[in-house]
This record gives sequence, C-alpha cells and structure tokens, in this order.
Amino acid sequence: MEGSPGPSDLQEQLKEREAEVGVLRNRLSQAQEEIDRLRRENEQLRQELRASGRGRARGQSKRKAKRKRSGRKAGKGRFTFRGAPASAVTKGPSQPVPVTITQCPCCGG
Repeated sequence: MEGSPGPSDLQEQLKEREAEVGVLRNRLSQAQEEIDRLRRENEQLRQELRASGRGRARGQSKRKAKRKRSGRKAGKGRFTFRGAPASAVTKGPSQPVPVTITQCPCCGG
C-alpha cells in the first residue's frame, strides 16, 4: 500500500485538524459575542428613539378626533354633467370656403 498514509501521518493530520477546529471555534465564539453586542446596542438605540418620540413612521401618528369629511358638502351646487358651450351651436347651414391651392406646395402632389 504505497498510497495509504501511515499511522504517524494520520495522527499528525488529526492534530492539525484539531488545532484548526480550535481556531475556528475561537473565531466563532468571538463572532457570536460581537453579534450579541451589536444586537444589544441596536435595541438600546431603538429604545432611545422611541423615548425621544422619533423613529415613528408618518402614517402612525394619532388621528384627529373630529376629522373633516372629504368632498363637497351635501346640497351645495348642481351636480350635472357639463353641457356644450352656447357658442358651439351653429347658426345655419355651413358656408363654402374657396380653395385656391390645387397642389401641395412641398411635394407638388
């Protein structure tokens, strides 16, 4: 078995992997501590915003007790569709208009 590692090689690899696992666990615990610290800081900042009255969306403010109703008040004005203007009514049959140009001045067509 030329390609298979000996027992001493396996033990050496095991020690290297255990050392690597220890380093990774240490980094993981540091990262978890950082995450916890940032979460606490975030919550503290949110509480400060709430206490100062900021951080509230515009739509979440309290409504007025007596709001005005939207739209026109009942009984005010005529509610009909707009009619045609009085000047648009024709006062007789259409009159012929003399046309002097017989061809298009641009293309001659």
